[in-house]
Amino acid sequence: LIYSVLHLLHPTVIRTLFTLVTRGCLFVHSKLEPICATMFSGETFYLVPENVIRSRIKIFKEQVEQNDGVWNESLDSSVTILLLDDEVDKDLSDELCRKINNLSHTKIVRLSWLVASLKRNAKLDCTPYAVQFPGFRKHGHEGSVRPNTESLEEHSPPHKRPRDEHTDSSENETSSVSSELEEVIHIFIAIVNSVEQFTSGNGAARGERQGSANPNQAIIEQLKVLASGYRSINDRWRTYAYDNAIRALENCDYPITSSEQLRSVRGIGKRIAEKIEDFWKSGNIGKAEEFKRNEHVQALELFNSIWGVGPVTSEQWYAQGFRTLDDIRQKAQLTHQQKIGLKYRDEFLKNIPRKEVAQIAHLVQDELMSIDEGYIFEVCGSYRREEPFSGDIDILITHPDGSSHRKVLPLLVQRLSDKGYFTDNLTEHKGDVHKYMGVCRLPEEGSLHRRIDILAVPFDEFPTSLLYNTGSAQFVRSINGRAKSMGMRLNMHGLRKDVKREGRRVVDRGQRVDVDSEADIFHHLSLKWRDKMAKPPRACFVYKPLHKYRYLPRPDVRPPDFDYEAAGSSPDDFEEKLEKAPKLWVAWLYRKPSQETRNVRQITKELFGDEPRVLDMKVFKNTPYWNRQLWKIKHLIEINPISFPHGEPTEADIPYVRLLPSGECLVNKRVENQSPIAEAVDDGKSLETLINRRLKAKWHRFDEILEDSPWSPPNQSRF
Repeated sequence: LIYSVLHLLHPTVIRTLFTLVTRGCLFVHSKLEPICATMFSGETFYLVPENVIRSRIKIFKEQVEQNDGVWNESLDSSVTILLLDDEVDKDLSDELCRKINNLSHTKIVRLSWLVASLKRNAKLDCTPYAVQFPGFRKHGHEGSVRPNTESLEEHSPPHKRPRDEHTDSSENETSSVSSELEEVIHIFIAIVNSVEQFTSGNGAARGERQGSANPNQAIIEQLKVLASGYRSINDRWRTYAYDNAIRALENCDYPITSSEQLRSVRGIGKRIAEKIEDFWKSGNIGKAEEFKRNEHVQALELFNSIWGVGPVTSEQWYAQGFRTLDDIRQKAQLTHQQKIGLKYRDEFLKNIPRKEVAQIAHLVQDELMSIDEGYIFEVCGSYRREEPFSGDIDILITHPDGSSHRKVLPLLVQRLSDKGYFTDNLTEHKGDVHKYMGVCRLPEEGSLHRRIDILAVPFDEFPTSLLYNTGSAQFVRSINGRAKSMGMRLNMHGLRKDVKREGRRVVDRGQRVDVDSEADIFHHLSLKWRDKMAKPPRACFVYKPLHKYRYLPRPDVRPPDFDYEAAGSSPDDFEEKLEKAPKLWVAWLYRKPSQETRNVRQITKELFGDEPRVLDMKVFKNTPYWNRQLWKIKHLIEINPISFPHGEPTEADIPYVRLLPSGECLVNKRVENQSPIAEAVDDGKSLETLINRRLKAKWHRFDEILEDSPWSPPNQSRF
């Protein structure tokens, strides 16, 4: 009946009725809702800080004080409500237990009581949240109390407590306080200054995060799930992005708790930041939970954990109906490498301690030196980067004579296999570069099987091979990009200059650069090589060769000053030859110098003022000094000689002078409109449009030039 009546009414009448009903409901709700501003009046709170980080304590303190409560920093007789986290019962010290026993009038409740009260804007009944366990007095009863920290148990868990007069019957309490805490933090995070939370102190906040060494470990674990899932389905770009984000968070020694902090971390993109914000709101990332529940992804991750199995093979096995390792053992057709990978799968997945890597390396080195003491031996990979654990063992060997490295691997592997150190062979040789991949094991009982790679390279390729095999992968990508940007090519076989490319394809390999050490490579790439370099606060990558800490600082991504003299030109040698040298130049600034080097920015300020703006115009004398300065910023300006088509102006002509972007100086009112540019100005067209039309054909391949930072190749000159 109601639906029929509403259907006949005019939409305007329906909207009016809806507005009246809504306002009435809000009025009734306001009358029934307790006054939250004073709901903690007369109460003094103390929170036991066990398992609660500083940021949460600060949030709870502010909310209690906003609701007319008192927050105590110490436990004394004035405390009326003592708050305990759900999982600290067995962590209470004897001293704290004795203090609690002496407070007969204090209510001992779970932290979830405060969370629920803040969510409902009402002071809830403490009884369902009261902490009651043997050895402690129960809330509301007199009696002696003796602490018994070994048998603490919760009497009434929050997820089983009965509904009270303040609880809505349509709501269920969550079984974990952690998710409710995340909701409260999300609601009140705007009032917390995240910088002050964690910059003070000497690392105490890091230790409070559930014993985790990294303050962002919870986020990292979620991102690792996503990276592993995307790696399993062979999504390389997303895998690369998540690996970068994980590495960035691992390098942060402070907790990331706000969007502003996320934006300041290099390596975390917009979409990954949104997922991290979702984690703050709900305690998990939806996509990560989806990967955990997805049978396809879980099966691919299981198959990819076998050495020798990649995403393509995993997909094929899944398409054939395989779901478990038993299916692989019984039904799949395995290669020799895959059989070994499946056999030792559990052992290969365990990290190798640094001590064990050194022991295995000594065995290999001793055997190598027994063949010829002239061999050069180096352990690479994460061991050389001084990391505590390694995934496998990477060894690089060479010989100064340039030829002995070709024949040493078969003999070395045979000797170590005869002694029982090498148990299985995966590969032996591949082309001119001799590489052995196998399985080794220490002679001690109970030792695990470990993956080992031995690479024998020519002596002249040893520095670049050492650089490549030391890693990390991010460092290799970064230094490769550095070489490519300088017209060079770097790989494990050497460094080449004057390399010509067409797109991503190399059409001219260029000339080989002789390098005798890693320091030479850094020198040719214009990177500083220091034995003791202080780590920048936002270092791009870390490099630790020769078992010493050495850091490669963040590269300067701004374009370098263009060396015009090296290109065969100078301020006195313009391509656009002038029949008659002008007395004056007019220069127009059409690009901001904000992305330029410091030297260029200083020169721009000298020429155009402390705050140069796009379309600023200045007139300069044709002198050697000003010409040199203008030459250094010629990629930022449009410069034209000032000409006088109708003769040079006199003092009486000053009111009638008009200087155009082309450099024409018109002094006669009668000929103002003879210039097409003057006509355009008279028609009201903007000066910006005029300069764009005049300059865009000469710069940036017909692109618009009035941009903040339209970068171009560093060897491209306007003149």
